[in-house]
Amino acid sequence: MERIMKTNTFTDTHVTPAHSGPVNAKSHSDSTAVRYIILAYVHLHDATHRRRVQSRRMETRSRACKSALRNFDLSLEDERRERERKTRRSSNSNSSRAGLDHA
Repeated sequence: MERIMKTNTFTDTHVTPAHSGPVNAKSHSDSTAVRYIILAYVHLHDATHRRRVQSRRMETRSRACKSALRNFDLSLEDERRERERKTRRSSNSNSSRAGLDHA
């Protein structure tokens, strides 16, 4: 990972700093995989010691990743709530239809 980070020239702009809406992961396992990748990067940074100048850059990236992780968790939570709302709506409409059919 060290070697990759030295050759990679990405900047903090590649991490979305604000809550950017639904993640739309295909499955829970996809969402979990993305979350684990972000966590791994954050933990890797926390475990490595660098010179002061490089450390500042890495701290900025680490903060951005932690922010992205929080936003990702918020997106997953929003999606879960939306699915629950849709499930409740469909079950309520199905039960009201069933009540009309039996009346």
